[in-house]
Amino acid sequence: MLWCGGIRTENEWKVFDDRCPHRLAPLSEGRVDQWGRLQLYSFEKACVAVYPSTVQNDIVWFWPNTDSRYKDILTEKKPSYVPELDDPSFSFQIFNRDIPYGCEVLIENLMDPSHVPYAHHGMTRTQQPR
Repeated sequence: MLWCGGIRTENEWKVFDDRCPHRLAPLSEGRVDQWGRLQLYSFEKACVAVYPSTVQNDIVWFWPNTDSRYKDILTEKKPSYVPELDDPSFSFQIFNRDIPYGCEVLIENLMDPSHVPYAHHGMTRTQQPR
């Protein structure tokens, strides 16, 4: 699982695994200090690998590899540009849902081609046969 932590003093986002390298506890349940830094044990092996990330159109984009050779990858490979998001007349909503089941149930439902038309009949627009 990934977790985004905000670094307020640098006005940027950092993306990293939701796992403390020292205790394997979820970092998302940790605390952020007054300078916007994630509190870690002051011990050399407790270094968290950060994924290269950038913000474009108020969306956090990240490269899913922490290998040091990808440290500057976002200077070479830019995220997809969506010009509509820069248009002030364009509106969008951001939402998320917490669903109390594991990914195996989600994948099973998404891979079942009859799931959406049967279980969610009338909720999606589909072309009717002619």
